[in-house]
Amino acid sequence: MKNRQMGYVVDLKGRKVSDLSMFEFYELMDLAFLHGVICVKDQYLDLSDELLPCIAKIGNIIKLPAQFAFNNVQPELPQICRVGNVKPDGTVVPGVKNAENWHQDGDFWGFPKSFILNWLLAEEIPDQGGDTGFIDLVGGYEQLDPEIQKQFDEATFDVSVRDIQDFQYPNPADFGLPESVAHQAVYSHPILKKKHLYLGYYFNSVLFKDGKKVSLRGIIDNIASNQELSYYHQYKKGDLLIWDNTTTMHKAMGGFFDKPRLLYRGQSQVSQFHQDLYHKVFQQL
Repeated sequence: MKNRQMGYVVDLKGRKVSDLSMFEFYELMDLAFLHGVICVKDQYLDLSDELLPCIAKIGNIIKLPAQFAFNNVQPELPQICRVGNVKPDGTVVPGVKNAENWHQDGDFWGFPKSFILNWLLAEEIPDQGGDTGFIDLVGGYEQLDPEIQKQFDEATFDVSVRDIQDFQYPNPADFGLPESVAHQAVYSHPILKKKHLYLGYYFNSVLFKDGKKVSLRGIIDNIASNQELSYYHQYKKGDLLIWDNTTTMHKAMGGFFDKPRLLYRGQSQVSQFHQDLYHKVFQQL
């Protein structure tokens, strides 16, 4: 995709995202949609007073059950998941290997509820490992042979929270979720108006129109091996990553060997109301 650069760096020159005007904020969101994942440098934000209000400007703030957030949420702020191995009391949990397969957050919701932006604020960074990998599903679709594109255009797959290993195999009914949801393997992005793959999870399979079921591992590995379609972020404290879960997949790269790693994650569910607001603001830019 023209001008798409995952990991695009934004330097606000000492300003915080919470200080941006409405127009400036939506320009930042436009960069996130365009590039798939952006990094805003030097963001030292209060979680309650600065980060969460920003998340709410572009979508409904998601509050996940603790079982869906590695059983490690911020005290008194259940909307914030503590990604990594540091508990609220400062203890380090040994052997943490969460989210080390390619996936898209929120795939257990059907579209359009799965249109989610992640916000990840780096707090404590190990001196080795702990990176996050991303792959581009817009470019991943565009690189496919036209005949393969056509097959994926008509392909579907199902997702259940029972199948998500990091969720500890919960009963969907306990959380008001259906047993499973159906997804298309290709969507048109509501903002970009570009087709992109939607693959959910590394171990998924898609069902083609002819009834053939095909594992996604090969196509995901092919995208991940393409340097133009993959990006690996090495964190510095104060990095704020914002990414679009519909047009990217991500994974924890591990390798920090029980050294403290802590990132604060919030999520925006981009509703039709927020999409309309986004378009209305850009009509004035």
